[in-house]
Amino acid sequence: MYSYNDFERLFLRYKLEGLPSGVSIEKFCMFHKVPYNLFEKWYKDTRMIILVQVFGALNRSRNDGKAFNQSRNAIRKWILGFLLLPNFESWWISA
Repeated sequence: MYSYNDFERLFLRYKLEGLPSGVSIEKFCMFHKVPYNLFEKWYKDTRMIILVQVFGALNRSRNDGKAFNQSRNAIRKWILGFLLLPNFESWWISA
């Protein structure tokens, strides 16, 4: 049985590794030997969609975008180093 934390970590790892690479969540789950139907049920049960309205727009120059990407990559590396989880299938707890 997978726990809430198992799916949360998988989803975080997907956002950091799979999404930027263009990998679908179904393929990411399959690669990590996690049944997609269980992940999908967890996702639907735990996530809420909140409507927001944004006024105005931010003006970004090319330098701002480059600095933003460098900061994002540094944060991504730090998180991956902190949460390095090579074998997701070993996380689940057998009853």
